[in-house]
Amino acid sequence: MNASISKNDFMNALTKVASALPSRATSIYALQNILLEFKEGEGAIRISATDLEVSSVVDSPATVQEEGSLAVIGSKLIESIRELPDDEIILSSSEKNVLNLKSGKTRFNLRGVSREEYPTLPVLTGEKSFKVSSKVLKEAIKKTIIAVSVNEARTFLTGAYFTIVDKKIRLVSTDGHRLALSDITAGEIGKEKKNVSVIIPARILLIAAAAFEPDEKITISLSETHVVFSGETGRFSGRLIVEKFPDYQKIIPKKFETSIKINRQVLLDTLRRVSVYSTGEMTPVSFNVKSGKIFLHAESPEFGDAQDEIEAEVKGPAIEINFNSKFIQDVLKVLTGDELNIEMSSKIAPALFKTDNDKEYIYILMPLRG
Repeated sequence: MNASISKNDFMNALTKVASALPSRATSIYALQNILLEFKEGEGAIRISATDLEVSSVVDSPATVQEEGSLAVIGSKLIESIRELPDDEIILSSSEKNVLNLKSGKTRFNLRGVSREEYPTLPVLTGEKSFKVSSKVLKEAIKKTIIAVSVNEARTFLTGAYFTIVDKKIRLVSTDGHRLALSDITAGEIGKEKKNVSVIIPARILLIAAAAFEPDEKITISLSETHVVFSGETGRFSGRLIVEKFPDYQKIIPKKFETSIKINRQVLLDTLRRVSVYSTGEMTPVSFNVKSGKIFLHAESPEFGDAQDEIEAEVKGPAIEINFNSKFIQDVLKVLTGDELNIEMSSKIAPALFKTDNDKEYIYILMPLRG
């Protein structure tokens, strides 16, 4: 096997597949490896990694003189390529399962294992597929991922619910304190695809969001157990969470009593200042909503308190309500547009956050008990 490749192209591809390497120590030695397959007819080196839960495959452009394959320790390969000079890299194998790397006067010889010792990557059968814009998918994931739970004891909340509503893909996430919902316009969705309801783990969503270029067309394929995101950049797959997602529709209020229009960035900046004095796990901040103004207050038993006020357009009765400051800041950072709409009913009822720029997105937040 023999090929030459740009260091920049190789490093970019390795970075993308590295997300599928085991993040913890594993007893399965082969999973620590990255598989390299030299494809002469395709003019590329196919680079693969898996931990059996998530798999990544990227084709990196290369000049291939001789086909072949082997697997080498992923972390050592990435470290080696990073330290090579910024020139063309020559990859070859002069003896069995040893990868020779050459750039300038530098040479590395990295021991590996044969292709046969590497795990077989999953192949989907009976899948349903959907075509979406990478840019739209990235935005939806960014806005939905903030509400995914990190509590592994509640596995069904550690991913986003993927379903079809009104011929659109809907992603929903909740950690029990808040809910994020984003609709995505996709290609034609036939009747046979309308009954899709699966939970995609947060990890594979983050990998897909980071991997694709904004102008790519992405195909999302689903089987009963796996999801695959495919594009020109590569193919990224993962096991689905095969559990029941809660009835999220029951969490979304149908009506509100108080409506607020406020500048999103002004609220974010004010929350950051006031939250300096908001301590504890829930970082509480009090919102005192009155005609034309919102008064914010945070208090720390150890350090003191902070107060601030913001002009706002308020319709409906005055209300005093407590929120987790971090959870509000999370959504304000991912929303776009200047004008933020907040809908409330009482100090114990969920509030809704949205902007006119993000018509396909809503964020529901439970208040804190005062």
